[in-house]
Amino acid sequence: MKIVYFLNILFTLVPIKNHCAMNRLRIIKYLLIFTAPALAVLGFIYRGPWTWAVPIYAYGLVPFVEILSKGTRKNMDDVEEEVAKKDRLYDYIIYSMVP
Repeated sequence: MKIVYFLNILFTLVPIKNHCAMNRLRIIKYLLIFTAPALAVLGFIYRGPWTWAVPIYAYGLVPFVEILSKGTRKNMDDVEEEVAKKDRLYDYIIYSMVP
């Protein structure tokens, strides 16, 4: 039950009064994109069962987490959007994905 609560905090818009803290929680969602390449590297290095890590992650764990976490249709309000625009970490994450 604690895991489901934690996932709901990470993947939904939690009403937090501090907008900076809320944006930091949202950034975690964007950083999760790097887990699949990291698992692929582990598969190349350690071989054996680690080669199945990416398919199990992509087709097993990710859909399971989506089933457990509840979605939301709420977008950022104006204050949250301004804070996110000023936060350079979003830009750095996007730049790191561009080859």
